[in-house]
Amino acid sequence: MAQKHRILIVEDDPGTLSLLDQIVRRAGYEPLLARGAQEGLERLRKDGADLLLLDLMMRDVDGWTLLERIKADDHLRSIPVIIISAKHPKEDPARTEAHAGMFESYLVKPFEVNALIAKIWELLG
Repeated sequence: MAQKHRILIVEDDPGTLSLLDQIVRRAGYEPLLARGAQEGLERLRKDGADLLLLDLMMRDVDGWTLLERIKADDHLRSIPVIIISAKHPKEDPARTEAHAGMFESYLVKPFEVNALIAKIWELLG
């Protein structure tokens, strides 16, 4: 049996974390959960992942800062990232533009489940 792709979900809202966990699981992938940026970075360094689902607005460290830390790490920088945020990219265009090329996709909450699954499938096959 083929190894399941592992998807790290970094999200500090318990309801959204649970929803994303269910979506990833039902789509046939193995979810890894982190309830904040610091926990997400530690989990990524310890367990690795094939893909990252990243919230931007978190209590401990914002998602942009976590994204910068990941892309600065030689062992983590090649992991594809899908941002899932309540903040539309046009709300902070300078910050979004400054991070262009660091993420593969950006979905705004509430997102279409099928759009998320299609994007994951596109990135992981």
